[in-house]
Amino acid sequence: MRISFGKMMNLQQQDDEDLLTYVKRFKVQRDVLKEQIGSKFLDSFTEWSEEYKSVDGDATEQEKLKKEVDKIYYEAWLTHRPYASPFDQVKNLNQIIFDKFNFTRNVQNPNTPSNSMINVVVESKRGNPIALCIVYMLVAQRLKMPVFGVNLPNLFVLTYKSDETQFYINAFNRGMIFSRTDIDDYIAKLNIPTNTIFYEPCNHLDIVLRVLRNLTMSFEYLGDADKVAELKDVLKMLS
Repeated sequence: MRISFGKMMNLQQQDDEDLLTYVKRFKVQRDVLKEQIGSKFLDSFTEWSEEYKSVDGDATEQEKLKKEVDKIYYEAWLTHRPYASPFDQVKNLNQIIFDKFNFTRNVQNPNTPSNSMINVVVESKRGNPIALCIVYMLVAQRLKMPVFGVNLPNLFVLTYKSDETQFYINAFNRGMIFSRTDIDDYIAKLNIPTNTIFYEPCNHLDIVLRVLRNLTMSFEYLGDADKVAELKDVLKMLS
């Protein structure tokens, strides 16, 4: 994934553009991007342009990413049992993602922007909590598992939520399963007020916003002011 949403959407006010016209155009572009993120979640992390052509010219980064996710899905599908208990389904997926494909946290270089770039994470098998959760969620949902993202403070996790049961999954810790009580304890240790968003699934836009904020912090750490400014433009548009 490369960050060029801001340039693509042309967010800056033009010299010959009055404020009212700019605001109207800004809102239209924001709504378009929000719609795209909602309807094409995976596509929102890559872009379709000539610069993403592979060396052999036959595939874009977007296509390559989908093929890699397809590989993980197929391996998981071979051993997935829809009739198994939710816990056993999660344990099976954990074995595929963390043992067979060796996805893990990037502890050696935690501040690199590539930790949030899904195509890089799928290739390197290293990432931050939200990137690992995104890979896990994409595969789980293709297996018809009700797995969704949850916006915890300082840590993005997953929840398995059906009409019968709900528990949580920490993809940053090899798919460790934990409970609502564990979240209660975590929030208490942070000494912050509890909030329903800490327990319930978030939407695709919330996930994209968190990825963009992580990228902003990474580029700030690297001192890349241009990328930081561009990302802040996108965040402003989506907020």
